[in-house]
Amino acid sequence: MKKYLAFMLAATLATSAPVANVFADDTTPEAKTEATEENKEEVTDEKQEENKEEVTDEKQEEKQEENKEEVTDKKQEETPALVIAPAPAAPAAKAKAVPSTAKMTVNGKEAAVHAYNVSDYTYFKLRDVAAVVTGTTANFEVSYDEQARTITLTKAAAYTGKADTKALSGEKTALLSNQKVVLDGAEVKLTAYNIDGYNYFKLRDLGAALGFEVTWNAETKTIGIAADELAPEEQKEETPATEEQKEETPAAEEKQGEEAEKQDESTATTPVVTDETK
Repeated sequence: MKKYLAFMLAATLATSAPVANVFADDTTPEAKTEATEENKEEVTDEKQEENKEEVTDEKQEEKQEENKEEVTDKKQEETPALVIAPAPAAPAAKAKAVPSTAKMTVNGKEAAVHAYNVSDYTYFKLRDVAAVVTGTTANFEVSYDEQARTITLTKAAAYTGKADTKALSGEKTALLSNQKVVLDGAEVKLTAYNIDGYNYFKLRDLGAALGFEVTWNAETKTIGIAADELAPEEQKEETPATEEQKEETPAAEEKQGEEAEKQDESTATTPVVTDETK
């Protein structure tokens, strides 16, 4: 019996040894080194991926910032800077008037009218301008109210007079005029100078008020007026004053009307040397 028990104990110990070895750490140093290297590689790979993601995110952020800056720069380039032009100087109360050497054309055809240069601007007679734009959509009539001392302009009415083609000569003294001008019943402010008893006006003022364009050709030194031509039937409808109406107009009123003419036609803001349509 003792022998049997000793045998069984020995057998039990023999079979339990391998089981114990299962739980024992039988990893060799080489295996441990390999496992460590694998872990290092895994950690390195993870780090590299994280770094790549971080670099990608940073690049995207930098790109977005660059795009924002480019858009901002483009907007700034496209948006014109606000430039506040200096207010034009008030016309002098007294100035020198010199006959202008500039030519004038109306729709490309030369017009024989004369003007004065005053403080680098060109001033024309009002009635001369009325005469040269007759036959266009900018035509207007000029009259003078002696009692009210007022020049009256009427749009879309044929001018019945003629332009003064007499050449101007010599230097004159120009005095700032306070002549009242009424256009279609409403008073308009036009810069004018009185020269030798006649009023001369800036051409651009008249163009803005009466509806014609003013241009300046520096090469040919030519002031241009542009306005649509009236159709032949429209020109016929504009009947000039009858002989009876002319007889009713006193000579004094005609003279004053001519004076008003001078003021009005000097509306060509033409510098002597620079752009005459200024």
